[in-house]
Amino acid sequence: MPAADVILLSDVTSSLGSTTSRYCGPYVLSTRLEHAGFNTVVIDYFTRHPDFFGYLEGFLGQNTMMLGLSSTFLSPYEPELSIERLRRREMRGERNERYYRDSLWHLEEPSMQEWFIRLKQVLSRRSPKCRIVLGGAKAPLIYQRPLAMHRFFDYIVLGQADDSIVDLARCFKEGRTPAHTVRNGVAFLQPQPGALQGCPSAQLTDKHAILRGEGLPIEISRGCLYNCKFCYYDKKESIRKNLDALRSELIRNYENFGSTVYHFCDDCFNDTKDKVEGVCGLLLNLPFKVEWVSYARADLHVKFPETLDLMVKAGCRSLQYGIETFNPEAGKAAGKAVPPIKVKEFFKTAYQRHNSQVIFNASFIVGLPHETPDSQRETTSWLTENRVFDFVSYGVLGLRKYEAGIDGAVVDYSDYSRNPGRYGFKEIRFEPDYYWRHETMDLVQARELAIEGLKLIAACYGSPYFMSTFMYPRMRSLDFNHEDILDMARQSDEANCRRWKSQADSRMEEWLGRYWDLLLKINTSLSGAGRA
Repeated sequence: MPAADVILLSDVTSSLGSTTSRYCGPYVLSTRLEHAGFNTVVIDYFTRHPDFFGYLEGFLGQNTMMLGLSSTFLSPYEPELSIERLRRREMRGERNERYYRDSLWHLEEPSMQEWFIRLKQVLSRRSPKCRIVLGGAKAPLIYQRPLAMHRFFDYIVLGQADDSIVDLARCFKEGRTPAHTVRNGVAFLQPQPGALQGCPSAQLTDKHAILRGEGLPIEISRGCLYNCKFCYYDKKESIRKNLDALRSELIRNYENFGSTVYHFCDDCFNDTKDKVEGVCGLLLNLPFKVEWVSYARADLHVKFPETLDLMVKAGCRSLQYGIETFNPEAGKAAGKAVPPIKVKEFFKTAYQRHNSQVIFNASFIVGLPHETPDSQRETTSWLTENRVFDFVSYGVLGLRKYEAGIDGAVVDYSDYSRNPGRYGFKEIRFEPDYYWRHETMDLVQARELAIEGLKLIAACYGSPYFMSTFMYPRMRSLDFNHEDILDMARQSDEANCRRWKSQADSRMEEWLGRYWDLLLKINTSLSGAGRA
């Protein structure tokens, strides 16, 4: 087998330190490309490699024609979305340099351009035919606001790339120029009509260098049945993976890698009672026990409280709830219509009943229409007086500049951005400074309230080492048991936090070394077999 036709780079640098499990997207693309006959290599955690460019050369050849990067966890964050990260750095006494150290996409643009110049030099020397392609969930942000560094990409893929990535590889192989649109000097591949409408499997194999017992990502469904007015992800439809296909994928991963811990990639695991019963029934009938984490909606648990009991019985270990607000009027207008008093009552019972098995995390949006400074402070007060979550995050409401021509094709706009006047917005601007104002709050107030609230919550909850539902599979991959992780999430004194961080970082460093060595060894072995 020759050197790779396609190399896909991925990382989850939005999480610090020992991070989360691998991101599923590149492995779905790798499966599609391999089935189409293209030798594909996924290099994960690439921003953390101490000699990435030297390492990359081991996979390149004269016929390598595409190097793809995932933007999903590597894109720059808007300032208003970074408040939680600022709070965590402040709580731990960390300077900005420490936060940026290993985060490729968080560097300043001049440093980013230097990185791409080095990448171009390596490719020109080793793989002169290779094009650089960017895709992922954040690509639409580039469509609206390209930066100078985006000129280094030959193409940027918009929308789901399951089909377009294969067509693009065929174009490169056959010497054809793919159909594209040029916008502000950047070439974009538009979403394809009739693109894949299923929830495909990622067929993980030995060539992906999965380590024994590794916690893995797996797609359960795509899209969301609901239409929250602040959301930019695909809404009003949920495409589920066939249960037989899901079972086969879980069993294959267990037999090949001994994997039993998962990040269920799903915008809303409990979107229907039928789905919860079907998936959990499958899990409970496997010949091995599974542990897993995912997103869930609180209002659906209020309607069907028995679903949480079933999920816990089926191995649920941590859940991330997007609660957003405890203001009844703001919640109803945003698409969260269940009375907040019922949500509060549910979590009081749920936490008491299941906290030995499940880590409960919740996120709130500060600045929703109808939310007032007083109601926001009431939410913070309730959260500090009633410990029903292990970790609470606040994010400030974000809006995007609306463009009718790309609505539904490039991005599924939030209703707030699509029809701001309907929701009480009085002023929205993006240049020269981003700003919004509605009838009860503006962006400046929202930012101040978020920081104020997070400090009060931190004073009550502390700042433990484990602060994300999606760290759970990674911690299990590093041989921490469930009781260890509970302690990481609930013991917040400084010495305890340092102890867990030191152990996790040390194990992660050793894990990465084994992963990178195995990946290169497998590729070298396959290349040697191909040459023989």
